Amino acid sequence: MIKNIKFSMRLLLSYGIILFFMILMGYICYSQLSMITEEMIRMLDSDANFAEYSARARANIHGMRQYEKDIFINIDSDEKVESYYKKWEYQYNHGLEKIKLMKKLTESYYKKEADDVNKLEKHLAAYRKGFLEVFSLIKEGKIETTKDANKALSVYKDDIRETAKLAKSISYKFSKKMHLIKGTVESQYDKTVLIMMVAVVCAFLISMILAVVVYKSVLNPLRDLGSFLKSVADGDLTANIDYQSRDEIALIANDAKTMIDKLSEIIKTIVELTAMLSNSSDELSSTAGKLSESSNEQAANAEEISSTLEELSAGIEQNTGNARNTD
Repeated sequence: MIKNIKFSMRLLLSYGIILFFMILMGYICYSQLSMITEEMIRMLDSDANFAEYSARARANIHGMRQYEKDIFINIDSDEKVESYYKKWEYQYNHGLEKIKLMKKLTESYYKKEADDVNKLEKHLAAYRKGFLEVFSLIKEGKIETTKDANKALSVYKDDIRETAKLAKSISYKFSKKMHLIKGTVESQYDKTVLIMMVAVVCAFLISMILAVVVYKSVLNPLRDLGSFLKSVADGDLTANIDYQSRDEIALIANDAKTMIDKLSEIIKTIVELTAMLSNSSDELSSTAGKLSESSNEQAANAEEISSTLEELSAGIEQNTGNARNTD
């Protein structure tokens, strides 16, 4: 089948196949890298943010508990109580901000975590409500000791403990997920490298096979054509080449065969003309011989006639002389 394809088309097909595999390899690499990139972007845009927000919310909750204790310990100092309250409120506001950001992410990505985030927000609100009630009593002077303050807040202690527990659980869960995603990305990267190597090896092997096929499809006919022309050069005009194809070599071979056929006809014509000339030469030689013999006979006859005439002339002269003597 390949013999019926012209060389230019063979080369185009070979280059086309190689180009196809190069494009395919590029597409595979691009798709794999895109997957890795998308995973990384998603991780940075969502998982990393969620893990960060949960970790910071947990830190803010610990800060609130710490400043709560500082307020109760320094309950006798209005100045310190006010200072620590501002710090407590700062931690609360930042913690609530992080919880709201987490809640926003649950609407888009983490619907399973929505319940935990809602609980986290609910317990934090309950703890704040209880803490502000106790703080108001401290400011009014109705609570004067650390023990009374802790006792008054004990009703809301479970809320702050549950809040800290949920924040810790969410933070740990997403930190672990980040490690798992890292492993997934590394695995995807290894897979991409393996696919690229396999694609490169396949492209190389196919290119080599195509090169050998095209090489043989060109070289073998050229060798046959060379042997054919060498035989003709050595004088064998009966040499023949049987190459059934429609490529350029077939065109050259057909033209060479046509040329040799015409050359054979010319030589045949020359041989026939030579034979005819040889026959004509023999006939001319025979005719010339006959003409030569006829000329010799005519010369002999002329000599004989001349001799006879001379004899007659001598006889006449003698008779004349005799006649004169008689007179």
